Amino acid sequence: TNNGNAVTVNVGTLASGASATITLNASVLASATGTLSNTATAAATETDTNSTNDSATDTTNIAVPGSISGTVYLDANRNGIQDAGEAGVSGVTVALTGTDILNNNVNLTQTTDANGDYTFADLMPGTYQLTETQPEGLGNGQSNVGQGATGTAGDNQITNIELGSGANATAFNFGEILSALSKRRLLASSQVGD
Repeated sequence: TNNGNAVTVNVGTLASGASATITLNASVLASATGTLSNTATAAATETDTNSTNDSATDTTNIAVPGSISGTVYLDANRNGIQDAGEAGVSGVTVALTGTDILNNNVNLTQTTDANGDYTFADLMPGTYQLTETQPEGLGNGQSNVGQGATGTAGDNQITNIELGSGANATAFNFGEILSALSKRRLLASSQVGD
């Protein structure tokens, strides 16, 4: 019988050394966070000479999906921060790889939108890496670890991203700079008007 949060099951008479298995299937509320603890307790109608083994508790961490998002942008003043007026770069491929807490390999790609934004949603907690495909015609600027998760910024990538349960990691950005014109490109462009 189910009475509040307690489930009572009568297994009948057990012979000495015998056992009974009881399986309960339950659903965790979508709003649940943190940890859940379940306790099983056996109560005998006969004299129990060892009451220390009549109860056991199991605690389970609840894994809530989260996300990692950011922007690929043109860092006009080369300060490593997306300032007001610094436009996003659209059409850039950003790859997410890693392993979640269930030991599943994750391998996803996104293409930045018109504002240079990308989002990887519904990610289980885990360890991830972002890799940006360098946009043609732009130089490599600074990558930034944002808020909501830890990580290590490098050239065109952010590694060791530790995404926690329910975390929404934001501002994992990739800055780009205007490439200096090469001598050949400068000469070619100066002859166009001739």
